[in-house]
Amino acid sequence: MVKSLSRNDYNTAERISQDTKLKLTGQEIAASLRRLGYDSKAHLMEWCGNENFFSECACGCRTIGGYFCRVRWCPMCQKLRSKRFVCDTISILHRLIEIEPAAKFVFVTLTLPNCAGEDLTATINQMLYGWDKFTKNKLYRDNVKGYIRALQVTYNADANTYHPHIHALLNVKPNYFNYHSETYITREKLSATWAQVAKTEYIAGRNIPNVDIKAVRNKETGEIDVKAAVPETLKYALKTKDILAGDGVLHNFVISLTGRRTISFGGILRKIKAELKIPDVEDDNIELTDTDNEGCTCPVCNGTIKRELYRWNTAGGYYEYDAETTAALIAGHKKTHE
Repeated sequence: MVKSLSRNDYNTAERISQDTKLKLTGQEIAASLRRLGYDSKAHLMEWCGNENFFSECACGCRTIGGYFCRVRWCPMCQKLRSKRFVCDTISILHRLIEIEPAAKFVFVTLTLPNCAGEDLTATINQMLYGWDKFTKNKLYRDNVKGYIRALQVTYNADANTYHPHIHALLNVKPNYFNYHSETYITREKLSATWAQVAKTEYIAGRNIPNVDIKAVRNKETGEIDVKAAVPETLKYALKTKDILAGDGVLHNFVISLTGRRTISFGGILRKIKAELKIPDVEDDNIELTDTDNEGCTCPVCNGTIKRELYRWNTAGGYYEYDAETTAALIAGHKKTHE
């Protein structure tokens, strides 16, 4: 069952405003895909979000149905996948904390030198090869119990180069934060180890890789806080502004990332993911919408649930409320739960 994937401070009007922007941006990307000859993906994106079915109560607005293409380059599906990913990951981390209340985490960023478009595939391969070697390295094995790893690629328009990098949340062993321990991972140790396993020696004029490692802490209290890690770790693979940078940029993204898993779990976090039967968020058939609440009253806020279906007006470039279909859907919903 998919629990709430949506922020609670949005109403339907705000959600429609957001989805309108995403739909229009998706049409731009679909046009680019057509120019590049990716007609099947473009066709799917052109239809994506043509129908959106919302449920709203005092808790907020949730997307509970609609047609979504699940194409990697689609901004609307990126948004829905990201919400699903955050929801699922929080479930995994909560389960870990139930098992190990004193669980600790660090946030790691690993990079390679920026590369040209024709070298992007090879550079990503090198980065993922390095990550695999890193998880088998003694520095990792002495300190880490599990991880969530996300690959992100950004585009530098000024230099016309691509910047693949890894964000990772590491569940470290209880004694990790003994700063005087020989096994404690300093930035210098991480740089040296990453340079070794990723086989890189030059980044931005220096002879050590550009890496970062920091404890996951609440910005206000300074205490170690797992929730603080989720927004940073769970960044989607691509930024929409980069996808829109030009047909050639999009082509390089398609060539280098099609069929590639950008998110992975390891160790105890992978075991918990399997225990909870959480599917891979990058699966083509992943459920991207919320599960609708049964009945007409929200079990959380006890408020009345309002359900509305909106259709995309292709000629006008906006969403419009479909009262007739909404009434039919609500009637069918009520009959189902009588």
